[in-house]
Amino acid sequence: MSNESVNTPIVSISRSSIPLCSLCSLWLIVFLFAACVPGETPPVLTNTPGAPITLDGERYTNTAFSVAIPRGWRVITSPADAPPAVTFAAPDGCTVIHLSTIPADPPVAPNCDQAVEPFTQTLSLGADTLTLVGSAPADADASLRAAADLITESLRRPE
Repeated sequence: MSNESVNTPIVSISRSSIPLCSLCSLWLIVFLFAACVPGETPPVLTNTPGAPITLDGERYTNTAFSVAIPRGWRVITSPADAPPAVTFAAPDGCTVIHLSTIPADPPVAPNCDQAVEPFTQTLSLGADTLTLVGSAPADADASLRAAADLITESLRRPE
């Protein structure tokens, strides 16, 4: 036999590839974020002001009435502290219709640079009286009337 030495690799086992201080820092961060979560739902999320409304893509419904939404028109809801009302704005940016439970003046689109013709109509819904007002440029009067007819024909009490 020869006196040759055999080189065997030394195997080293480490306890962890992540230092212990990193794990402590991670747990500290998790603990701090957990302390930021409120124990109860804040009142601002449970007590949303105003009457409820429903938009399903085809109809607008509030506590006083429900109407069809003219196809392609935007729906603008009334402020939370105002009586039930809704405003519909046509894609042309100038034609608007407002339906309200109280008398209202015909709206005018804020960015419309054309002369508009206003209209006012009173509607009955049982014992309640609603006001339907709107305005449109002369060349859009037909679309205004068609939308107003749709709203008038589809008007009903909420279910």
